Amino acid sequence: MRTADGDAFQSEEICDTDLFLNAIEAGNDLLLNCDYNTDLIDQTTLQRWLASYKTILPGLRRMRAAVWKSWRFWKRANVAW
Repeated sequence: MRTADGDAFQSEEICDTDLFLNAIEAGNDLLLNCDYNTDLIDQTTLQRWLASYKTILPGLRRMRAAVWKSWRFWKRANVAW
């Protein structure tokens, strides 16, 4: 795991759940803090999952923007739901 500065990140806390992911907005960046149970998930698997997450995030952002634009259009048109 790496921090926003590229430094290695190692959590010193004990994870009491199988997987915990916290996303924090930092300007235009999204910082991910992930704690996981090493008895169940190895580092390679977690890195693969986070890489997949990083790949889908831009698509989710674009989808959210499209939904928001659509909602604003219907609201302006005074469409009754």
